[in-house]
Amino acid sequence: MGCRRNITRYTGQDNTFSSTRECKFLGFLADAIEANDQDGFTKVVVEYDHVMKLDNWKTAILLKIKKGISDEPSML
Repeated sequence: MGCRRNITRYTGQDNTFSSTRECKFLGFLADAIEANDQDGFTKVVVEYDHVMKLDNWKTAILLKIKKGISDEPSML
């Protein structure tokens, strides 16, 4: 999965990345995508948005990814 590969790559480039909120967010999103779980994906996004407000661009991208979960489960 490209997302997991990139998380590993970024962690290798910056040892502190694995402990960041963003890394954990990406990991939870990857889990939801792999489980084909739109509700879980939404829950993770809403929880993150409560802490770190997502801008319109990020929201639009995440919505496209969420829609792709049921359309094409292996998109990432």
